[in-house]
Amino acid sequence: MSAPSLSDPSLLLKTSGGLPPVRLDPSGRRSLATYAGYTPTADQLAMVGNAGRLPTPADVGLPALATSMVPVASNAARFQNTETPIDALSFGRPIEKLSWCPLRGELLFVHPPQQHSTARGTCPFDDYVRLIVLHELSLVCARPCIPTWAPSDSGHRVTAAALQRSTVLQLQAWRVLVQAQDPAGRWHFELNIHNARLRALTGRGGW
Repeated sequence: MSAPSLSDPSLLLKTSGGLPPVRLDPSGRRSLATYAGYTPTADQLAMVGNAGRLPTPADVGLPALATSMVPVASNAARFQNTETPIDALSFGRPIEKLSWCPLRGELLFVHPPQQHSTARGTCPFDDYVRLIVLHELSLVCARPCIPTWAPSDSGHRVTAAALQRSTVLQLQAWRVLVQAQDPAGRWHFELNIHNARLRALTGRGGW
């Protein structure tokens, strides 16, 4: 069997399943975020520079996902500039965290430096893609998302298939909340972020 071409979305699904952060530039071109103690695989290195088609819900057996954001009025009322969520303000301070449900489009804003769990919506906590906005780096990061409603071959657990679905959910958040809101092409996007990577990027803990 021949190796997947660089335009094959399965390559991104395969590499992101290993959970190293994958980065997209504003056009969707891929790169691999590097950090101490991690050696990229050959597949991950092959993905770098690829600007082919990104995976869609149909590629991983998901239903159609939301293509818009629906702020929760009681939550959004406490923030400013909510029309462009990544530029929203909390008492004059730039927002650092957002939660978006890719199934329903529900959007929650989080007051810095609080945790995502402090902003309550109508969906279970695990159903939201949790985004972290690093203004100083022009970077939006997403944590893995294993929602309660997605199909699973072993219950609500982190399996290879679940991580591939997580990749598609994070990409949908990028399309709706970053790419569509960023005509100037200012923001990059990083998938599968984790606390060690956030500390390396910011010098701060408590994420």
